[in-house]
Amino acid sequence: MTDEIQCPLCGFRFSAKEAKACSGCPLGRGKCQKVICCPHCGYGFVEESSLVEWVKRIWNRFHHKA
Repeated sequence: MTDEIQCPLCGFRFSAKEAKACSGCPLGRGKCQKVICCPHCGYGFVEESSLVEWVKRIWNRFHHKA
């Protein structure tokens, strides 16, 4: 997990320590490590994997050269 996370819904930036446990999720009961909940709006989302980040970097590298 990266140091700073940005909520895709409201754009609020927060650290992983500030992420709150999802209260409505029956899968983890607050212990789930896959879903991040925004402390500002409460939106739950999954952080991008390192593979997705790598593909985006490669795509942007080739896309910006043209």
